[in-house]
Amino acid sequence: MDRQEMSARAAVVSKILKQREALQPLLASVCDQARHRFGVPSAMVNLIDDHRQVTVAGSGHVLDVIPRQRSFCNTTIRSDVPLIVEDASEHAAFKDNPLVTGPPYIRFYAGVPLLFMREVRLGALCICDQKRRHFSRGDIAELEELADQVISGIAHAQFPSF
Repeated sequence: MDRQEMSARAAVVSKILKQREALQPLLASVCDQARHRFGVPSAMVNLIDDHRQVTVAGSGHVLDVIPRQRSFCNTTIRSDVPLIVEDASEHAAFKDNPLVTGPPYIRFYAGVPLLFMREVRLGALCICDQKRRHFSRGDIAELEELADQVISGIAHAQFPSF
Protein backbone atom coordinates (compact mmCIF):
# COMPACT_ATOMS: atom_id res chain seq x y z
CA MET A 1 0.00 0.00 0.00
CA ASP A 2 1.45 3.36 -0.95
CA ARG A 3 1.19 6.51 1.20
CA GLN A 4 -1.60 8.04 -0.90
CA GLU A 5 -3.76 4.92 -0.54
CA MET A 6 -3.01 4.74 3.20
CA SER A 7 -4.00 8.39 3.60
CA ALA A 8 -7.23 7.94 1.63
CA ARG A 9 -8.10 4.83 3.63
CA ALA A 10 -7.40 6.55 6.95
CA ALA A 11 -9.65 9.49 6.02
CA VAL A 12 -12.57 7.28 4.97
CA VAL A 13 -12.16 4.97 7.99
CA SER A 14 -12.18 7.98 10.32
CA LYS A 15 -15.38 9.28 8.74
CA ILE A 16 -17.07 5.87 8.93
CA LEU A 17 -16.11 5.47 12.58
CA LYS A 18 -17.87 8.79 13.27
CA GLN A 19 -21.00 7.38 11.54
CA ARG A 20 -20.76 4.08 13.41
CA GLU A 21 -24.13 4.41 15.17
CA ALA A 22 -26.04 5.11 11.96
CA LEU A 23 -24.44 2.13 10.21
CA GLN A 24 -24.83 -0.24 13.14
CA PRO A 25 -28.28 -1.73 12.29
CA LEU A 26 -27.36 -2.64 8.71
CA LEU A 27 -23.89 -3.93 9.52
CA ALA A 28 -25.11 -5.93 12.53
CA SER A 29 -27.77 -7.51 10.31
CA VAL A 30 -25.14 -8.56 7.76
CA CYS A 31 -23.00 -10.02 10.56
CA ASP A 32 -26.02 -11.94 11.91
CA GLN A 33 -26.68 -13.33 8.43
CA ALA A 34 -23.06 -14.41 8.02
CA ARG A 35 -22.85 -16.03 11.44
CA HIS A 36 -26.05 -18.00 10.97
CA ARG A 37 -25.42 -18.92 7.33
CA PHE A 38 -21.99 -20.36 8.05
CA GLY A 39 -22.70 -21.65 11.56
CA VAL A 40 -19.77 -19.84 13.14
CA PRO A 41 -19.54 -18.23 16.58
CA SER A 42 -18.20 -14.91 15.22
CA ALA A 43 -18.88 -12.55 12.32
CA MET A 44 -17.50 -9.02 12.21
CA VAL A 45 -17.12 -5.91 10.11
CA ASN A 46 -13.65 -4.66 10.96
CA LEU A 47 -12.08 -1.42 9.83
CA ILE A 48 -8.32 -0.89 9.83
CA ASP A 49 -6.82 2.48 10.71
CA ASP A 50 -3.13 3.30 10.98
CA HIS A 51 -2.55 1.38 14.22
CA ARG A 52 -5.53 -0.80 15.03
CA GLN A 53 -8.45 -2.91 13.91
CA VAL A 54 -11.81 -1.63 15.09
CA THR A 55 -14.91 -3.82 15.05
CA VAL A 56 -17.72 -1.60 13.77
CA ALA A 57 -20.35 -4.33 14.00
CA GLY A 58 -20.43 -7.94 14.98
CA SER A 59 -22.49 -10.95 15.85
CA GLY A 60 -21.58 -13.55 18.43
CA HIS A 61 -18.16 -13.46 20.05
CA VAL A 62 -16.45 -10.33 18.73
CA LEU A 63 -13.24 -8.46 19.33
CA ASP A 64 -13.55 -4.74 19.94
CA VAL A 65 -10.19 -3.12 19.19
CA ILE A 66 -6.92 -4.95 18.63
CA PRO A 67 -3.49 -3.82 17.44
CA ARG A 68 -3.24 -3.83 13.66
CA GLN A 69 -0.23 -6.16 13.64
CA ARG A 70 -2.29 -8.95 15.31
CA SER A 71 -5.20 -8.55 12.91
CA PHE A 72 -6.05 -11.21 10.35
CA CYS A 73 -8.02 -8.49 8.54
CA ASN A 74 -4.83 -6.47 8.14
CA THR A 75 -3.56 -9.30 5.95
CA THR A 76 -6.92 -9.50 4.14
CA ILE A 77 -6.82 -5.86 3.02
CA ARG A 78 -3.49 -6.37 1.27
CA SER A 79 -5.28 -8.20 -1.55
CA ASP A 80 -8.41 -7.89 -3.65
CA VAL A 81 -9.40 -11.50 -3.00
CA PRO A 82 -10.77 -13.19 0.12
CA LEU A 83 -8.38 -14.65 2.66
CA ILE A 84 -9.32 -18.15 3.77
CA VAL A 85 -7.39 -19.78 6.61
CA GLU A 86 -8.78 -23.23 7.29
CA ASP A 87 -6.51 -23.88 10.29
CA ALA A 88 -4.60 -20.90 11.65
CA SER A 89 -2.61 -23.11 14.02
CA GLU A 90 -0.95 -24.67 10.94
CA HIS A 91 -0.66 -21.47 8.87
CA ALA A 92 2.86 -20.01 8.72
CA ALA A 93 1.67 -16.40 8.96
CA PHE A 94 -0.74 -16.93 11.85
CA LYS A 95 0.32 -19.93 13.94
CA ASP A 96 2.17 -17.72 16.47
CA ASN A 97 -0.49 -14.99 16.56
CA PRO A 98 -1.76 -14.37 20.12
CA LEU A 99 -5.35 -14.68 18.81
CA VAL A 100 -4.49 -18.25 17.75
CA THR A 101 -2.30 -19.33 20.67
CA GLY A 102 -4.60 -17.73 23.26
CA PRO A 103 -8.18 -16.49 23.57
CA PRO A 104 -10.22 -16.52 21.38
CA TYR A 105 -8.17 -19.44 19.93
CA ILE A 106 -8.98 -18.74 16.29
CA ARG A 107 -8.55 -21.73 14.02
CA PHE A 108 -10.72 -20.81 11.04
CA TYR A 109 -10.85 -17.36 9.44
CA ALA A 110 -12.54 -16.23 6.23
CA GLY A 111 -12.37 -12.56 5.34
CA VAL A 112 -13.40 -10.50 2.34
CA PRO A 113 -11.69 -7.14 1.83
CA LEU A 114 -14.06 -4.18 1.90
CA LEU A 115 -13.09 -2.17 -1.17
CA PHE A 116 -14.67 1.29 -1.16
CA MET A 117 -14.92 2.93 -4.57
CA ARG A 118 -12.94 -0.03 -5.94
CA GLU A 119 -9.61 1.13 -4.54
CA VAL A 120 -9.78 2.09 -0.88
CA ARG A 121 -9.30 -0.96 1.35
CA LEU A 122 -11.26 -0.16 4.50
CA GLY A 123 -11.12 -3.45 6.33
CA ALA A 124 -12.91 -6.77 6.04
CA LEU A 125 -16.10 -8.67 6.64
CA CYS A 126 -14.91 -11.81 8.37
CA ILE A 127 -16.09 -14.93 10.10
CA CYS A 128 -14.12 -16.94 12.66
CA ASP A 129 -14.34 -20.21 14.49
CA GLN A 130 -12.37 -22.07 17.14
CA LYS A 131 -12.35 -25.19 15.01
CA ARG A 132 -10.83 -26.01 11.64
CA ARG A 133 -13.19 -25.70 8.65
CA HIS A 134 -13.29 -26.15 4.92
CA PHE A 135 -14.68 -23.23 2.89
CA SER A 136 -15.93 -23.90 -0.64
CA ARG A 137 -16.01 -21.58 -3.65
CA GLY A 138 -19.76 -21.27 -3.13
CA ASP A 139 -19.17 -20.25 0.48
CA ILE A 140 -16.68 -17.62 -0.68
CA ALA A 141 -19.19 -16.26 -3.19
CA GLU A 142 -21.85 -15.98 -0.47
CA LEU A 143 -19.47 -14.17 1.89
CA GLU A 144 -18.52 -11.81 -0.96
CA GLU A 145 -22.21 -11.01 -1.51
CA LEU A 146 -22.55 -10.11 2.16
CA ALA A 147 -19.43 -7.92 1.91
CA ASP A 148 -21.08 -6.15 -1.04
CA GLN A 149 -24.02 -5.33 1.25
CA VAL A 150 -21.58 -3.79 3.74
CA ILE A 151 -19.95 -1.65 1.05
CA SER A 152 -23.36 -0.59 -0.27
CA GLY A 153 -24.38 0.53 3.22
CA ILE A 154 -21.15 2.44 3.70
CA ALA A 155 -21.49 4.08 0.27
CA HIS A 156 -25.05 5.11 1.04
CA ALA A 157 -23.91 6.65 4.34
CA GLN A 158 -21.14 8.55 2.53
CA PHE A 159 -23.32 9.66 -0.40
CA PRO A 160 -26.95 9.63 0.85
CA SER A 161 -28.36 11.36 -2.24
CA PHE A 162 -27.41 8.44 -4.53
